[in-house]
Amino acid sequence: MPFFLDTVVTLSGFAIVAMYWWSMKKHFSTAETPREVKVLSVFVVLTAFWFTWSILTATQGAAQTILAWMLQLASAALFVCAIRASKAARLTYVFDGGLPQGLATEGPYRYVRHPFYTSYIAFWSGWALGTGTIWSFIPVLCLAAFYVRAAGQEERVLMSAPFSQAYREYRDRTGFMLPKIG
Repeated sequence: MPFFLDTVVTLSGFAIVAMYWWSMKKHFSTAETPREVKVLSVFVVLTAFWFTWSILTATQGAAQTILAWMLQLASAALFVCAIRASKAARLTYVFDGGLPQGLATEGPYRYVRHPFYTSYIAFWSGWALGTGTIWSFIPVLCLAAFYVRAAGQEERVLMSAPFSQAYREYRDRTGFMLPKIG
C-alpha cells in the first residue's frame, strides 16, 4: 500500500507540473520568455525529481501521504478555477512586466489576488509533505519566496495600469494569497 500511495503522489505531482507547463504555452502570454521563468523552470524540474527520489527512499505514513495527495488535488482544482476565471484578462507570464488586458475578479479572484501562486505553493507543500522529510520544504520556501516576489512585481505593474483605480478597490477587498478575514 505505501508504494501505491507514493506512486499516486508522484504521478499526480508530474501531472500537475504538466498542467503548469501547458498554462505557460496556452494560457499566459508573453513576447519573450523572461530569464526568471527559465531559471524557475529548471528549479521546478530539479525539485520534482528530488521529491520523487525522496518519496522512493523515505518511509511515509499512509495518512500523511493521503493528506499530501489531497493537498495536491486541492491545488490543482484552484489552478483550474483560476484558469477559467482569468481567460478574458489575458494574463502575462510571471516577470513579463506587461499589462494584462483586463482585471480578473471572478472565481477564486473574488477572495485572493494571486490564486495561481496560492495553488503553486499549496501544490509544492503537498508534494513536500508526501516525501516524508522536512528537507523537502527548503525548495518550497524558495519557491514561495519567488512567487511572493513575482506577485509584488505584478501588483506594481497593475497599479500603473489604465484600470489602476479599479485594481486599488479590488486590492482593498481581497487578500494577497490568502482570503482576507473580516
